[in-house]
Amino acid sequence: MVVTVNNCKTLLQISGSTNDALIKKLIPIVESKIINYCNNEFIGTYESRLGVTPIVYTYSSTISFLNSDNSINDTENLDFTALNFNVGDSVRIYNSLSNDKPLTIESIAADKIVFEDVNTIKDEIAGNTIVMARIDYPAEFELIASLMVKFNLLKYGVLFKSEKFDDYSYTRDDNLIDGYPGSIIEGLNDYRSMYLKTIPFNILYYRQV
Repeated sequence: MVVTVNNCKTLLQISGSTNDALIKKLIPIVESKIINYCNNEFIGTYESRLGVTPIVYTYSSTISFLNSDNSINDTENLDFTALNFNVGDSVRIYNSLSNDKPLTIESIAADKIVFEDVNTIKDEIAGNTIVMARIDYPAEFELIASLMVKFNLLKYGVLFKSEKFDDYSYTRDDNLIDGYPGSIIEGLNDYRSMYLKTIPFNILYYRQV
């Protein structure tokens, strides 16, 4: 995930657990906003002799998804412990029926990866060729995401740049961009892309055969 609940609370200097459940709900919403605004899925890649290749990824047609423990499972082909994924890694799933999304690894066993419950896995049987790649978010996204969460926690309603009531009027200091203050969102501008930056097409295409 773009920021953990604990790191978000630390950056926002929030003590206590009153808002933990709400923060947990807000983090994937904020993460989706960041990805959509940047048009970038932030898959870690490098230049290989075959072109751009993800740094850490895997694929299999024998991966199933299990809601009961929020996991993916492969008892036939893969050993998840040998794939360079680590606990705490953010990953993105591709080619599933219902689970294409960012996820965060909670634990890894040879035949099972359990994910943090910030994102919920839906049941899905094996069959599709599933691709899973590691996400590498820039470090500063933790603070930006936390500030976006803070803005949501303030429980603002519909906001306007300026308002007038009879003889009283005021103008806000901040423009809103995608529903968040421009002073926060502008921190993402260096990471925006005109075209969607995602896992290389050849990885998705050739893995289907």
